[in-house]
Amino acid sequence: MQAQNLEELKRLVLKVLPEIIKEDPVIKAYIKDLLKDSFVEKGKTEDRIEKLYEELVRLREESEKRWQKDLGDRGRCGQSWKGKGKSLKGSGRNIRKLLRNKEKYLCNMPRYLKNTAKL
Repeated sequence: MQAQNLEELKRLVLKVLPEIIKEDPVIKAYIKDLLKDSFVEKGKTEDRIEKLYEELVRLREESEKRWQKDLGDRGRCGQSWKGKGKSLKGSGRNIRKLLRNKEKYLCNMPRYLKNTAKL
C-alpha cells in the first residue's frame, strides 16, 4: 500500500470508527479485546480505590485515637512540670558561670595536656 493511500485510510478510520463502535456491538467487543491488555478494567480500579479509601479511613481513626491519648498524657505532664522552673533557672546560672570562666579553662589547657602527656 502506498503511503498516500495509507494516510487516507487512517483518516477515514478515525472519522468513521466512533460511529461504527456505537452501532455495531461486534466491532466494539473486538476493539475492546484488542485493547484489554493496555487498560485496567473499571471494576478492578474501583475495587483498588475502595480499598485505599478504607485504609485511609482506618489510618485516620488510629491517628485520631493517638492524638486524643497524647492530649490526655500532655495534660498530666503539664501538671507534673509545675514548680520546676526554679531549678531550671538555677541550671542556667551554672551554665552562664561556666561560659564566663571558659577563658581560664582554655588558658590552662596546654599546661594540663603537657602534664597528662608525661603520665
